[in-house]
Amino acid sequence: MNFQPATPPPFTAVFDWDGVVIDSEECHREGWQRLARELGRQFPAGWWEKTFGRKNVEIISEVLGWTRDPAEITRLTDRKEVFYREVVRSPRSPPPASPAASAVPPRAPTLTSRSDSSASRRPFRPS
Repeated sequence: MNFQPATPPPFTAVFDWDGVVIDSEECHREGWQRLARELGRQFPAGWWEKTFGRKNVEIISEVLGWTRDPAEITRLTDRKEVFYREVVRSPRSPPPASPAASAVPPRAPTLTSRSDSSASRRPFRPS
């Protein structure tokens, strides 16, 4: 006898958000630019290419050289993530979807966003 469930099992997918679901490069760049303007800071030559694949903590202390103080790094990291989320949620400039985004079924009930650079975890609710 072949048993078939009455309802399909729940679908779960785990993936890296950046570059998989959305192409967020320009959103990250704008987040960094907003932070720099707020702080009155400049970027060193070639800074952007040096950030790829790095965490905000490393970018702030090693690439940009803005500070090595752990508390200040945490504050700047959190502030950059605020700017990044504002850009991502902006109706004028939503990030484009990546080709892999079409693999997620439309009935997926909840997406949760996690950023390595942020201590808190926030559910993602599309607007």
